[in-house]
Amino acid sequence: MRKKKTGIKVSRANAASANLTKPSKPKHRYRRLLIVCGVVVVLVGLAIARDDYLIVGDDHLQFPWLEEMYHRECGGKSSSTKKEQVSAEEKCLRPHIERIFGRDAEFGVEFYLCEKDGVNKRSFADLSQAMRICKEKTAGMTEDQMFHSNDGLDHGYDLYIYDPDGQSIKTDDDKAKIIKRLKKMVKYLPDGRPDSMQLRYYIKKGYGYSSGSEFVVSASDLSSGQDIDQLIYDFDKNLKHNSVSGGICGPLPYPMERGWHLDKKERAKKRRGCRGASK
Repeated sequence: MRKKKTGIKVSRANAASANLTKPSKPKHRYRRLLIVCGVVVVLVGLAIARDDYLIVGDDHLQFPWLEEMYHRECGGKSSSTKKEQVSAEEKCLRPHIERIFGRDAEFGVEFYLCEKDGVNKRSFADLSQAMRICKEKTAGMTEDQMFHSNDGLDHGYDLYIYDPDGQSIKTDDDKAKIIKRLKKMVKYLPDGRPDSMQLRYYIKKGYGYSSGSEFVVSASDLSSGQDIDQLIYDFDKNLKHNSVSGGICGPLPYPMERGWHLDKKERAKKRRGCRGASK
């Protein structure tokens, strides 16, 4: 009888110790549930932050690692017209303009290419590739040498930007905000000569045929290690006032052609030309 009792005690002790060593299933389930919930929360948070980042041009919403992943792939067909090529370039820049300056910002592109190795308005599909060819053909040349050459080497690129919500230039902080945003925009431009590419930030003054002005700065000044304080100091010097040659019937500066100088009511109306034809 004693042996049987001892055996029962031993088996009960072994069973108890075995139960202690078994993993607790409910704990593991709760742990897995917490991990899954944590992953979902993180993914939702990233999705919301990414959406805000793409829509709003706030300075505090920054994801540098996303910008490093950017690769410029855009352009029209090789047989496209100049108008279609401009449209393709603007389509490529639009998401970056809206992210940096906001959805209310307006912009436009003008460019002309060198005339070397078949580079012309119908011979390319990617503007960045065409401008890279022009950059290589003018390597080692100064901007003046390129401009005054008679070999068809001169080329240029202008990005016009009008941000209705960023018009104040009264303080250095206002100017610094504009400069910082333009510096962010440089990395999304075509692969051309930085000194032949200009960003022109339109400052609106008055209505009607008031000319307004543009802060003109080259991509080379924005992309170089030049101090922002120096760019702020030179801001007023680089502020070019638009002039209308030949009255309202003559050629208009680009911002006025786009109607950026007009208020909302005036822009809603059809603008009449010199002979009454709508433009």
